[in-house]
Amino acid sequence: GLNLTAYAVRGPTGLFVTLINKEHGAAGREAAVKLTAPGDAKSAVVVFLKAASGEAAARTGITLGGSPITADGPWRGSWTPLGTNSAGNLLITLPATSAAVVRIEH
Repeated sequence: GLNLTAYAVRGPTGLFVTLINKEHGAAGREAAVKLTAPGDAKSAVVVFLKAASGEAAARTGITLGGSPITADGPWRGSWTPLGTNSAGNLLITLPATSAAVVRIEH
């Protein structure tokens, strides 16, 4: 029942999954997403795209991997390791008005 979109692309070194939580405004809800990694997965990391205000039309306060992207300096964001639950699933909490890219390496 959430306004959530997911895309996946497999490359030579792994799988990339992009999650977009389109929920927004005062009624926007966070999404709890469970991904089942392929059996040959070695590791998984995530990078989040967020607006500090949680507003879909924000033009400032936007970060990728915890760092702003500016026209006058390098990006200093980072990927965050993802652990798995007891069943081997990856769990991602995606705030409203945000996106994440999950990289699953094999």
